[in-house]
Amino acid sequence: QSDIERAQMEYDQLSNM
Repeated sequence: QSDIERAQMEYDQLSNM
């Protein structure tokens, strides 16, 4: 898993809050 994909997932979680 690349850094970009990892960051994308983290951003997605933050957007859900």
